Amino acid sequence: MSAITADGAPHVLLVEFELARLDLAAAIAAQRRKDTTAARGEVADCRARIDGILDSSNAWRPGPIVTRTPSFNTDRCPATSSDRSA
Repeated sequence: MSAITADGAPHVLLVEFELARLDLAAAIAAQRRKDTTAARGEVADCRARIDGILDSSNAWRPGPIVTRTPSFNTDRCPATSSDRSA
């Protein structure tokens, strides 16, 4: 298990997330083999770690990601009945 970095750089967060995901998968597999309090705690710890990584990712990004602004081109709209009378 690795620690969350303080700088929160996006590439570092992706690596941390991948490692945490693998640790969570291993913890869930161990819990399925033997459901103990310790195994449940490990799963909970892994989920908390992922939550912290996602919080860091959200803090790093200043706002929502917008890839494009929708455009409404009325030139391609079919004519309405009032347009046809003119």
